[in-house]
Amino acid sequence: MTPTLPGMDPAFVAATIETLPGRLQKRLGDATPESWTIAGETVTVGTATVTLTPPDGAECDCLLSPRCLHIAQVLTACTSVAVEPVESAEPAESAESTPEPLSLTDDQRVTVSLAQTCLMGLLDRGLGGLTAADRAAVLRIVSAGRVHHLPLLASAFARLHGELGNADGRTTEATISTLVDAALTTHRLQHGHETGTLSIKAVGTARRAYRPVGSLRLRGWACEPVVTASGYAGVITYLIDEHDGRVWQLSTVTPGDSALVRQAYWGGTELADLGMTHHDIVRSGVLINNATASADGRLGRGAKIRASARTPSEAAVPAEGWWVGDAVIEGLEDDGLHPVMVFHTEDGPLRCQVTLAAEQLGHLALRVMAGAVGVTVHLRLRARRPEEPGRSPWILIGIGHEGTWVFPGLDDPDVHWLGVPQDIAPTTVSMAQVDPATVLRRWRDAVARQGRRAVTGTNRERLMADAAWLRTHASGHRADLLEQLARAAAVDPHDVPRRWLAIAAVC
Repeated sequence: MTPTLPGMDPAFVAATIETLPGRLQKRLGDATPESWTIAGETVTVGTATVTLTPPDGAECDCLLSPRCLHIAQVLTACTSVAVEPVESAEPAESAESTPEPLSLTDDQRVTVSLAQTCLMGLLDRGLGGLTAADRAAVLRIVSAGRVHHLPLLASAFARLHGELGNADGRTTEATISTLVDAALTTHRLQHGHETGTLSIKAVGTARRAYRPVGSLRLRGWACEPVVTASGYAGVITYLIDEHDGRVWQLSTVTPGDSALVRQAYWGGTELADLGMTHHDIVRSGVLINNATASADGRLGRGAKIRASARTPSEAAVPAEGWWVGDAVIEGLEDDGLHPVMVFHTEDGPLRCQVTLAAEQLGHLALRVMAGAVGVTVHLRLRARRPEEPGRSPWILIGIGHEGTWVFPGLDDPDVHWLGVPQDIAPTTVSMAQVDPATVLRRWRDAVARQGRRAVTGTNRERLMADAAWLRTHASGHRADLLEQLARAAAVDPHDVPRRWLAIAAVC
């Protein structure tokens, strides 16, 4: 994505791509946004000038306009924005007042069916062989999901569109994780409707509602950088409710690239008249009167809110979803994908990784930690979310030593913070250490990258060999999943997405 470009209606972008001649659709991926000259809503592509009229207008001064490659390439690089339909439906009820189970409307069922068809095409060709039509199909789901009030589906496919635009021709682990999330979201909608168990959690809510939650005595806990594929960046600060250990979130995320992360971290939070930065709040305590928050724990910034700094209770810790404690640094493992920090705890080895944003921005912090083998530190780890790539169950958010806290991606510690650095190379993870879950993940990724051909022909023999290996390692259920995927690829290609998703769900 090119964050400096304005947001455009995904339906308009999809329609533009679909009207592009086939010979030009094949060249859609040849765009080089870094060579463009962008001035507001005017983009110079080579000798052509594209003028955008957000959210659903674009012109080019070349002779082939409007069915030209210049417009299509620029629109593909734009972020997606929501556009309300001209004839809008009645306002949706709040999540609290919506009776469950829900049922999908006719338009919503059509949208879910379109999502299933889109996923079938993606998994048949693989993310490495996407066509312009595939990208347009993804944008169609984003638009239809927003128009027909399926916000979770629209959000999942918007993230997928962002990852496809950011991949530079490569199928990254982040792209695969986003594809898994889109497939799971689609499946939950279809399964919930068919079984009569559809909930508002599967559908989502279009706008986050903030409601009064009274007074909160909070302890600053952790802060992490945010850089999204859809062109947003900033930080999220986690605060602990000293009463019950609930984790609340205070975020500052705006359109832009990774350069905005440090600005947000050292900038104001706009929480009433508090006047504290995220850097300060995470190391302090806050008293909030007349607080408002959403159902998922995000703090509001209403005009009636009053906030003041206070000394936090050191006894306050998260009630769930976090690992907290002392650990000894054992080193850094290199699994070929992400750096994995290894610690020794009272319960044995503990492996964790940082977020992709922290990995991108926190090289110094990671290098200092990797060179401090044998040093005892205090860790604050949150559970890895389903859509986050990686193999470790925990995400390293904060690391403390002798009263100083560092949040990778946000803080650059002194090189001697953890003592004299040791020159220790990362440990390469041996393939002999592959476990059953890794075998499944390998085939999940292969199908995502290559499509159905990843499990046909000679590849089928390799898959069946892995299935046999799984049975000898007490993983008969995983072996069944692989064999069912191979059978679907050979007999019923339409069943490949469902069998692939069954594998992805247990990776």
